[in-house]
Amino acid sequence: MPIYIYGLAIIRHQTQFNILNLLAMLLLIAIIWVVYRNSEWLIDSAWYYATQFLFGVAWWSILKGIRTMTVSQVLLLTFEFMLMMTIVHFGNIEIRAMIKRCMKLEKDNGYDFLTGVRNRRTFNEVSNEVFEVYSNNDLPVAMAMFDIDHFKLFNDQYGHQVGDSVLKYVAQLFSDELFERKTNAQLFRVGGEEFTIIFRNRTSAEAAPIVKAIRDILVEKDFEVKDGLDVRITVSIGVTDLKKSDQSAKDFYKRVDKYLYQAKNNSRNSMSVEGDVSSLS
Repeated sequence: MPIYIYGLAIIRHQTQFNILNLLAMLLLIAIIWVVYRNSEWLIDSAWYYATQFLFGVAWWSILKGIRTMTVSQVLLLTFEFMLMMTIVHFGNIEIRAMIKRCMKLEKDNGYDFLTGVRNRRTFNEVSNEVFEVYSNNDLPVAMAMFDIDHFKLFNDQYGHQVGDSVLKYVAQLFSDELFERKTNAQLFRVGGEEFTIIFRNRTSAEAAPIVKAIRDILVEKDFEVKDGLDVRITVSIGVTDLKKSDQSAKDFYKRVDKYLYQAKNNSRNSMSVEGDVSSLS
């Protein structure tokens, strides 16, 4: 903003180019770069105030070239700026503390804060319970795991806010459809863009068509990433049964994870059911 205002003043012949103002601009850019690269570290450091002081000095030094100000006035405005940023700083600290409390509450409640579905801790508990029960009887249980294809592109191309919206949208769609179909299945977010579903009393052959049907609904509806721009979201899927040879719930999980990566290695937008990989249209 100060660079824009100063440049505009030069164009309008309200001031002349000054080497000191150029140095102030370079300092301003350098501070912005340092803050951008070290924001997490600076927020809790005493250096926060040093960077704010230098930022304020650079700001007002640039504007000094447009409006006549004494050095004392520049320093006064800098300290006023620092006072304002100190208020913002403590507000930021309080917001971060509130987020941490929410995340702790999420962990305690067993639900993912962003998507509203069960989290990884709950998945570990449930999968162990399922293994203990179903490994000792002849009732089937299946696990499906799916991953949003090219999810990193949503974050890199459209921003993390869009990426979060995609996660919430996909999780809500699968959760709603599993409920509507009376599957009695449980959905978990186990990683960044990875989800698992545990199907009690269903084989992989019975669970796979359900997951594919929900996936078909997902790809039929374009997702609006911003005004006038819609994209199609696809997923890669792995499905497996609990085997008699499984020694623990980890064996069960590792196998479905392996099948998911088979689907991803098949150009994504694919499904692997017990290692049988097929591309999805």
